[in-house]
Amino acid sequence: MRKIRIQEIEGILIGQTENKEAGTGCTVLISKEEMAAEVVSEAIIQAVVSAESAYGYPSAVSMQAIFENDQKSV
Repeated sequence: MRKIRIQEIEGILIGQTENKEAGTGCTVLISKEEMAAEVVSEAIIQAVVSAESAYGYPSAVSMQAIFENDQKSV
């Protein structure tokens, strides 16, 4: 197995935007053909937001737990 750059994969278009003032961004991958993909973000969320926010809003981790509990009751 060897490490490759995503740009080496034919048929994949990559877009990215960010709002530096808000400290947020988004990367999008578009395939000309059907494809399956997986994103593992739990570790990123826990590293970046590990507690309640400074403004008293629930953190992303807390919101994830709320959504998971809602799914169990459906």
